[in-house]
Amino acid sequence: LIVALVTDRTAITDPLAPWLLLARVVQSSIHLASLSEFAVTARFTAFAAQMGIAGYWAWALLRP
Repeated sequence: LIVALVTDRTAITDPLAPWLLLARVVQSSIHLASLSEFAVTARFTAFAAQMGIAGYWAWALLRP
């Protein structure tokens, strides 16, 4: 996000920013709520969503 702000390319990050935040809140909430096997799987899914969005942003910001 910092790179997008500094390079004035926030149009790349703006559409997915709420989804990244939601995935982070879900991951943190599940982490606090339970340590069951299902909760760990759900928490990883939310984490994977965050990493997918971050990977897309990195790819999009590095393109010329």
